[in-house]
Amino acid sequence: MEIPETATFHDKLLTLYYQRQVNSMALVAWLKEEFVHNSIIALRRFPVTLGFAILTTTLSIIAIEAQRADSDIYRYILTSALGVPLSFSIYLYAERADLPPTWRLLIHCIGVMLLVAYLMLFLPHKPDYSAAIRFALVAVFVHMAVSFAAYPGQTSIAAFWQFNRVLFLRFAIASLFSGVLYVGLLIAFVSLDALLGIKLNKNIYAELFFICAGIIHPWFFLAGVPMDLDAEPDDYPQILRIFTQYILIPLVAIYVLILYLYSAKVIINWEWPRYKATYLVGLFSAPGILATLLLFPLSVSTWVRKYTRTFFILLLPLVLMMLVCVYRRVSEHGLTEMMVVAITMGIWLVFVSIYMLRTRGENIRMIPVTLVAFLILISFGPLSAPSLGLSSQTVRLREILIRAKIADGKIPLDSKEKIKLSLKDYTALTDKVRYLTDHFGTASLTAMVTNDTLPKNSYEANNAFISHFLNTEPQKAKTSQYHLFSIKPLQLPIGGFNALVRHNGYRSDTAQILKGEGYQITINWEKNLLLVERGKNKGSVDFGTIYAKLSASEPVEGNVAIGKLTHNFRIGSKRARIYFTRMAGEDLARDIEFVILLP
Repeated sequence: MEIPETATFHDKLLTLYYQRQVNSMALVAWLKEEFVHNSIIALRRFPVTLGFAILTTTLSIIAIEAQRADSDIYRYILTSALGVPLSFSIYLYAERADLPPTWRLLIHCIGVMLLVAYLMLFLPHKPDYSAAIRFALVAVFVHMAVSFAAYPGQTSIAAFWQFNRVLFLRFAIASLFSGVLYVGLLIAFVSLDALLGIKLNKNIYAELFFICAGIIHPWFFLAGVPMDLDAEPDDYPQILRIFTQYILIPLVAIYVLILYLYSAKVIINWEWPRYKATYLVGLFSAPGILATLLLFPLSVSTWVRKYTRTFFILLLPLVLMMLVCVYRRVSEHGLTEMMVVAITMGIWLVFVSIYMLRTRGENIRMIPVTLVAFLILISFGPLSAPSLGLSSQTVRLREILIRAKIADGKIPLDSKEKIKLSLKDYTALTDKVRYLTDHFGTASLTAMVTNDTLPKNSYEANNAFISHFLNTEPQKAKTSQYHLFSIKPLQLPIGGFNALVRHNGYRSDTAQILKGEGYQITINWEKNLLLVERGKNKGSVDFGTIYAKLSASEPVEGNVAIGKLTHNFRIGSKRARIYFTRMAGEDLARDIEFVILLP
């Protein structure tokens, strides 16, 4: 409402007051519509999806309160989390097909049975890298399926684009809303402690995050899912054009320049491209394809058609370079899960590029559909990334054993005789054994021993297997012997201390932090130090020096006197003690297990 220039001061006040009242009423109406009406509709429309979201959040809070590192509740959390996008896809498909309630219930029951099967077959009680990679692949393709679940081949591509545009923007708004709410409540809770001295449960901050991310975010998102699945865009959103034209496309141009300069360097120097180049190709392709999808309604424009064609033409040589990188890596080390993923993504990018060039980008629905198909292929079955990785590394390891003239490619665990290997084979063997035990557990090695007496712990199984081999070229290697020192935990005197903590660690590039009730232990592998914190007091143990002395004075393997693996130290002004029940490694301690007695 415009205010006339001739209006009196009193009239202007009344007009401004009326406008404020109208704006307030509009705000209240919007809040009521958004948080009450639409939320109820979302609950009625997607009850199973919201049920999975609430279940995932509840299980996460239970896990936080339990604080048990050995609990397998994570399996139920991950399975329930997959149920959110899976059930959402089922609802969208059912709405498009106009299925009766009985059929909808039946499809949801099938979906739940698939989740249970995934839980039982592919989520081990003790997490490993292989299960994590498979879960990441499954999570991606289940989320991608949402984009086309309501759009079979005969539906409008424009409606498909419009629906996904709304979902994209709604997800961004839901993330902003739940993020602001979380930060606001977090500041309020911190203020209660800082200003009023009200102590809150230390877990409340993590639990609040899961409530905002696991319940409020999906509920707010689902409340904005379009009811009309056939709606087509009227006007192209200006903000999308700005985002795509001035942010995404310049990013793509930067990646293109870097990658083609690197390709020129490789050709000039006549060298193999580095494996890290595969990641840059992925970084280049993601925003480029996203820009193609976002610009689809403007595909009648000359500049959009030129961009789409130029992007996919430039992408093809880079993908070929990426596949060359992976081929060289595979020829040297064999297949791993991530190499299978890289090869699959390379093949998919070639397929998509050729398809988009031949069809001039008319059917963008094929991008998510084919991506889901490729991801399903490498997630389950004999061609899955874990299956191919396990098979390839097992074959490579068995070849090393056969070259060492080990009968049937199996080693006798009860033999004390060391099996001699060249430096090349010894290095390859240690790498593959560690890969197999880290990614697939002890079971991956049982077929290569004469009996199945390998320890259940992956680290111990790895060390027990490697300890039977000897590098015959010590002058070229950092280490010439594998050492294993241990004491029997049952012999440990523990009197005079208030707490006992038992942990183990395996050498890594980064420090390991182990937390518990009232203490924190940091294993600094770079400096070979154990840092122990108890409240505000600190103490340290130099396990590198202890291991060096043992390596110089003790036999290669076996139990040693308890005093040689015992070290007294101080935490602040109080005494503490550590027993190294196990120390193993070569040039450095690579596997330590210890018991710390705290004051």
